[in-house]
Amino acid sequence: MMAYCEACGCRREITQTGERMEHMTIDGTEIRAMQRYGTCPACGSTLYTNEMIDYNVSEAHDAYRAAIGSYPVRDIERLLKRYNIGKQPLSKLLGWGANTIAREMRHTVPDREHTRRLRELEDPREMLELLRLHRNRISDTARRKAEKAALKEIRKQTEYLERAIEDRGYTQVTMQEANSAIGTGKAQIFAEVEWVSGNPAAEGFRDMSIEFEAA
Repeated sequence: MMAYCEACGCRREITQTGERMEHMTIDGTEIRAMQRYGTCPACGSTLYTNEMIDYNVSEAHDAYRAAIGSYPVRDIERLLKRYNIGKQPLSKLLGWGANTIAREMRHTVPDREHTRRLRELEDPREMLELLRLHRNRISDTARRKAEKAALKEIRKQTEYLERAIEDRGYTQVTMQEANSAIGTGKAQIFAEVEWVSGNPAAEGFRDMSIEFEAA
């Protein structure tokens, strides 16, 4: 890795790197962010490669977003990967401008409403519902890929709850676990089954789960 050293007046090969938590202020908000740096082997000055600068800016940006309650870039990246969807398709699906997600990942900060909408999509059922309500906003290919990914996430969560039921019995699975494992919407179904049937068999609940996924 090479970086320009102002003290030496030339580019130097960085042989020693490190990370440290630094305090800084952005728009009047104090934050702490992890920052990467290198050390000049000749004079000991702190140096930064382009890659380090990009990382440091991204970390500071995310720390600022977290401090003001906005949605971090890394969480947007996680949503895109989780649902196998691109920036433009997700923007269009949400009814935003085609380049909104790309801008909010680079330099603009999502406002309160955008943050709320993005957080909602952390529940795969919300994503699946959005895809079904606004299927015409994106291409069939993009929609099918995202639906498949969302259903996969729902199935993973449902299987977790089913294993818990099988291992410990229905009445030993707490509502907190249900909420954590399968999201608010499915936890409501979970509660309704318990209220109607008292102590339903695990097999019956699995049947309901499969029926819900296929709907």
